[in-house]
Amino acid sequence: PSDYLCSHCPVCFGGKSDFTEGVIVCIDACFTQKHNKQPRNPKHTHPKSVFVSPEEVDTWRNFVEEVRPRRSSPAKYTPETEEDGFEGMMKVPKSVLDICQDSFTAADCNREKASTQFL
Repeated sequence: PSDYLCSHCPVCFGGKSDFTEGVIVCIDACFTQKHNKQPRNPKHTHPKSVFVSPEEVDTWRNFVEEVRPRRSSPAKYTPETEEDGFEGMMKVPKSVLDICQDSFTAADCNREKASTQFL
C-alpha cells in the first residue's frame, strides 16, 4: 500500500507488503477517469495519480508498432478453376458454400457440413 494509505488507516494498510512493483497501470475502458477530470466535476482522484499525456501515448504507440512483429495477411479466397455452379437443388453458388464450409470447419473441424443429397 502507499504511504498515504498507511498513514491514514494503519489498521487496514499497516504492516509489510509483499508487493514490490513500482508502477501500476490501470486501463480505463469506460473512460470514467477521463470523465472525472472534466472541470464540472469535483476532484475525485488520488493526489498521487498520474495521467499520461496524449502525446506520450502516441509516442509509445508508435514505438510498439515499430517493434511488434508484423502479422501475416490473411489468406485470400481464390476460386478454383472449375466453373462456379449450384450444388443439387440449392440456390446458392458453390463458391459461397465453399467459403461457408471453410469458416464452419475452422470453428469445429470435427463436424461435416449438412448433406444436400435429400433436397
